[in-house]
Amino acid sequence: MICGYVKVDERISNILLQMGATPDRKGFRYIKESVVHVLLQHGLIDSIMKDIYQTVAQQNNEEVSHVERAMRYIITVIWNRGKIDIINKCFGLSIFSKYDKPSNGQFIMILSDKLAHEFYYDGENWHFIEPLLGK
Repeated sequence: MICGYVKVDERISNILLQMGATPDRKGFRYIKESVVHVLLQHGLIDSIMKDIYQTVAQQNNEEVSHVERAMRYIITVIWNRGKIDIINKCFGLSIFSKYDKPSNGQFIMILSDKLAHEFYYDGENWHFIEPLLGK
């Protein structure tokens, strides 16, 4: 079942905030843009990760190294705050411990995978996929 238009970027923000990310940093926005980019590419994961920093850097008129560093900073902030139980709950997985900080690419791909089960894009709008309860 599908309901109306949903802002997927708000869902990404909510997840990142629950994990302890700070929205006042550029890396917060870069992670959001990266996740949306991955979701729009419909499974071309290997080729996407090779150019994701370049794509986000061009969209923001930044250097690739600055984008990568800003994203790494946000992920480090999340991990240093030690809310691993919340992180695992947000991802729907129990694979992370305090010492298992993922790479930028791993973080983006896990978050994208989670959201790919919640949303789809029809070329114009994002739509929420409602779970089929009892079916």
